[in-house]
Amino acid sequence: MPTDRRARILLVDDDEAVRSVLGRTLVEDGYEVVEVKDRREAVAATGPEFFDLVVTNVSMPGLTGKEMAAELQRRFPGLTVLHLDDLAHPLGADLPPEISAIAKPFSMEGLLAAVAHLLKHRPRPSAQA
Repeated sequence: MPTDRRARILLVDDDEAVRSVLGRTLVEDGYEVVEVKDRREAVAATGPEFFDLVVTNVSMPGLTGKEMAAELQRRFPGLTVLHLDDLAHPLGADLPPEISAIAKPFSMEGLLAAVAHLLKHRPRPSAQA
């Protein structure tokens, strides 16, 4: 059960069906969720908005989730990111230590537990001018 019920989560996944299921699960657990399909939409969403957590797929067209997360973390130091590790494109040692990941397939309970843990232990990000 999350301790931060109104945390704002940016969910980035190019697969609409996956994004929809994950988004619905997070909303039903009490989070405020903004769903986007790619890096361009993620960057646009973070312009005027503040997010407590970014949940992103690893492999997406154009820019990987890892590259997108790095871009967002440059703009918002301390931004917490959870990667959804794709078995076809495992992160392995490529993932920086400050970014967490869960491997597919994962249960919704596993996702919610990872989200709650990261939100409980996250640093407070700040926007860069």
